This record gives sequence, structure tokens and C-alpha cells, in this order.
Amino acid sequence: MSARQENDAITNAYAQALFNAAAAQGLTQRLIEEARQIHAVLDQNPEFRTFLEGPQISSERKREVVDAALEGRANGLILNLFYLTIDRERTILLGEIFEELVEIAERAQGIWPATLSSARELGFQEKLKLKTSLEKFTGCHLRLKHQVMPDLLGGIIFRFRDVLIDGSVRHGLSELNRNFKRQDGAAA
Repeated sequence: MSARQENDAITNAYAQALFNAAAAQGLTQRLIEEARQIHAVLDQNPEFRTFLEGPQISSERKREVVDAALEGRANGLILNLFYLTIDRERTILLGEIFEELVEIAERAQGIWPATLSSARELGFQEKLKLKTSLEKFTGCHLRLKHQVMPDLLGGIIFRFRDVLIDGSVRHGLSELNRNFKRQDGAAA
């Protein structure tokens, strides 16, 4: 098992355990909201992440800072996750754990993550139309993450579960080139 696979397995296990504990206590929605907020704070404060991930800082000091920052503002399950990742030196995974937790909760509600890539930023109406079409195609409600990839030249790439639909101009040109090479090889 690669280090990436191991981290993914750990991330999933922590997120699933957190989700199960929240569900057992009837706190799922509250926990998800807090997870989103804390994930945003971690993303917006690289200094705080560096502090948490720093091996030169003692676990006790990290716990003190987490207590000061989150006590009374975060659910005990969230605090326990921080303590556990601090004690096991896995704070680097916190952002991924929160992302996975949100995905698990959304899947439990029938909402699935998907990615839509395009060469340019799409307008609201374009995104809405594509989302509606893709939901019809997949038969699922989607949480669509959009990313701009200028090297696509045009068109879109859609990723959902194990499905990849490449409708980009770059892919079309690549296919055209491959067909020409095949025809040149057959003609020779």
C-alpha cells in the first residue's frame, strides 16, 4: 500500500467514525456545518496549519491552542478529532478528513460529488443547465465542483465516481490526430 493509499484509508476511517458518532447523537447536520467552517478556517490560515503540523511544537502546546481557539465554539467530537490527530501526528490530514466527512454526509443524503472542468469560467445559467443535464444522465443529485482548465481549449470534462466523459476540444484534436496516424500507418 502506497503512502497516499494509506493516508486515504486513514482519512476515510476518521471521517466515517466521526460521521457515525454524530449520527448516533443526532448531531450530523451541526457537525457538518462546523466541519465546513473549520475546514475554511484551516484553508484561510496557513500559519495555523503550519503550527498544528509542526513537529517541533509539543502536543500539549497544540492542544492548548486548539482549546483556546475552539472550546465553546466547536462540538466535542470535533475537538476530539483535533486531539486524536495531534496525538497521532496526523494533523496534516485534518482538511482531508473534513472534506471526506462532508462527502459521507452528502452521500447519506443522496448527493454525490462530481467535477466539471471547462476551458473558461462558466456563467451561472450554464452551470445550472449542465448540472441539470448531468443529474439526469447520472440519475443522482450532484454537488458539482467546477474548475477552469484553459488548456482544454473548449468543451468540458466530467468526472463522477468511476466515470470520465471527455468532451474537450483538446481530446477531440488528440483523437483526430490518432486517427490520422492510424490511417497513415494503414496506407503505408
